[in-house]
Parts: sequence; C-alpha cells; structure tokens
Amino acid sequence: MQKLSQVGKQDPHAAFIAMSKSLQNEWNYIQRVVCAKEETFLTLKEVICLNFLPAISGFEISNSIEFDIMLRPTRFGGTGIRDPVKTAATSYQTSFDASYILSESILKGCPLDINAHNIHSKKIAQQSKNLQEEKHQNDVNHLIDVLPEQLCDLKQELSRITSHKCSAWLSANPWEDAYFVMTSEEFRDALACRYGKKLQEHYKLCVMGVVKISIPIMPLLAKMEG
Repeated sequence: MQKLSQVGKQDPHAAFIAMSKSLQNEWNYIQRVVCAKEETFLTLKEVICLNFLPAISGFEISNSIEFDIMLRPTRFGGTGIRDPVKTAATSYQTSFDASYILSESILKGCPLDINAHNIHSKKIAQQSKNLQEEKHQNDVNHLIDVLPEQLCDLKQELSRITSHKCSAWLSANPWEDAYFVMTSEEFRDALACRYGKKLQEHYKLCVMGVVKISIPIMPLLAKMEG
C-alpha cells in the first residue's frame, strides 16, 4: 500500500485502478477464508485513509466523515474502494454460509450435489449483497441529513451522486484505444468535482488576443453524467 501510494502521487488513475480492481480483492480473499477480527485490518485502513486516498486525490481529507463516504461502492457516493474493517465483519460469514452444502459433503463423505451447491451459494451471496446495499443506502441517507453546514458542498454532491447514475467513470478501465486514460490533473479534478472540493488545475490559453479558460474535459463529463 505504501508503494502504491507513492505511485498515486505521479499517476493517480493507474494507482486507483490497481487498487480498486486488484489489490483490495487480495485481502478480501483472506477475509473470506480466514475468520479474523475487524481490528486486524485497522492498520490497513489507516494506510488507505492517511496515505493512499490523499495521494490519488491531491486534496485534503479533513475528517472521518469524508473517509467514510469515500470508502463505499461508487453508487453510494464512494470511490469503489471498500473499507477493510467493515468487510471483515461480513466476508467470512457469507463465505461460510455459502459453502455449507460443500462442507457437509466433505465432512460426511457423501456425494456432492453440485447444482444444489451452486443454487445455495448464489442465494446466500445475493442475500448478503442485498443486506449490504440496504445498509449502505440507509447510512448515506443518514449522512446526507446530518452533514454539518461547513460541508454543504459535499452534501449537495452526495445527493446528486446517489440520485443519478454519475459514477461510471470510476469503474471504467483506462484503455488508451477507448480514450479513457486520464492525466493526473483530469483524475484529481474529477474527484474534486465529485466531493465538492476546489479544482486544482486550470489552464489559461491565449488565442488571438482572447484569454480562454481550458479545464480538462474528463471531470466535466463526469460532472455532466448526472
């Protein structure tokens, strides 16, 4: 995480993709197969909050409320990076319940009904997903209601994000042939727009004596998506 945070200072989009689509799934696998206490992942969460998120965003994240919002699924206002402390509480139990038929087959030495196992595991996974989404929705609604006045911009943006489909850019792969490789300025400005922060990069171009303001296009597309 420390090394990825260093990469994030120079190439935040690449570091974010590596984190959201790969690295976080490594510890989520451990959480599914090992029954560990939530406290085990506190150090990891601290590194994400204090090193990684500031490195890729380029702006100050001043309180726990902002961290809590950013460590959520994108459709609930987050970045898509999951809170390792919160996922530790549910991942193992979900995996344990989903593998019940398989475990019973191994322990009792009886034939495995693969169809029954697949149906059961999918059912448990869907139930867990539904419960988590309901909790995220309730938590976000509560946050919107209780956000202090000094975070009014964040409150407005969070309401917009959760009520409109404006998070697709966070889950898109940065393929060059799809023209979605974002520069560090574009990526950070897009995050700033998303969380009500001040844009960090503005460029002035002088064309035939007329001064124009040019802002990277990707943040505007992300903003307009809602």
